[in-house]
Amino acid sequence: MRLIKKYALSTCIIVSFSISLPAQTTIELIASRDVSLGYHDNYNSANRNYGNAQQNAAYYIPGFIGGINSNRALIDFDLSSVPSGAVILKATLNLYAFKNYPAETMVSNGHFGNNTSYFKRVTSNWDEYEATWNMQPQTTTENQVVLHQSIDANEDYIDIDITDLVIDMVNKPDESFGFLLGLMQESEYANLSFYSKEGTDSSKYPVLKITFQLEEEIIPDPIEPPSDIIDEENIGTIPPIPEIPVDPGDFDFIIYPNPGRKLLKIEFNNRDRKRILIYTMEGKIIFSTDSEELIYELGVRDLAPAVYFIRCSNEQKTITKKYVKMAR
Repeated sequence: MRLIKKYALSTCIIVSFSISLPAQTTIELIASRDVSLGYHDNYNSANRNYGNAQQNAAYYIPGFIGGINSNRALIDFDLSSVPSGAVILKATLNLYAFKNYPAETMVSNGHFGNNTSYFKRVTSNWDEYEATWNMQPQTTTENQVVLHQSIDANEDYIDIDITDLVIDMVNKPDESFGFLLGLMQESEYANLSFYSKEGTDSSKYPVLKITFQLEEEIIPDPIEPPSDIIDEENIGTIPPIPEIPVDPGDFDFIIYPNPGRKLLKIEFNNRDRKRILIYTMEGKIIFSTDSEELIYELGVRDLAPAVYFIRCSNEQKTITKKYVKMAR
């Protein structure tokens, strides 16, 4: 489907622009690398690599011969299949419960305890077969996601919303190397364990789903003069287009936050009466109003994640800008 924008350059000449409308695309990625980070008192495991472990776990349990046995996990996904310039609309993570531990261990019965955990972005690189508890990469709490305490020992964590984390990864590739999973409180016995990509059941590997949309391409269409303005003496020619002075400060607006989730603000540079339209990439108008406010606020919490256009106009000028609605 093609949406045509038309701009009047004079009283009789129309120039058309076609906007190609790429559809939303969703891809599913299996973890490209992951590693268990283990610390076990009296076993010197803090310097041992567990790149072949079947679990990505966050636990804090008694050690086999006293002390504490603690675990975190690093998980990464290859985002090279996300095109450059793509707008990330939504990103969700699926993690599947793991309890294939030795029967004598506390974690063999699945999730338990106050196992609320964090999922944060890793900002320095690491090697799947070299990383250890004592050689953990750097992380940031920016847009950190909290995984709720489990309600069942076998609970799968499906559709964890990590949209902001993935946006950060796409926007900051030199500071993004996957994620770190760990308990919020490593001070009382608890366990939250999931399958790693080394697990025996490939249907339970970590999966990242990303929905994105490419920015529109604006392609000028051929200019054809309307039949009623053709010069009879010069058939097929177009009269000169008069220059129209444009004052950028005459009428303008800004949109924020953009991308946004709950509240959209449109701030104008004057109180002139103006018409506000919001429409989809397919050209469907979903909102229309008149306003004389300097700042117009609109709740968009229930608006579907997508790319929209906001068109504002007064008696002299029309301006259209893009707005990206993120998942809640």
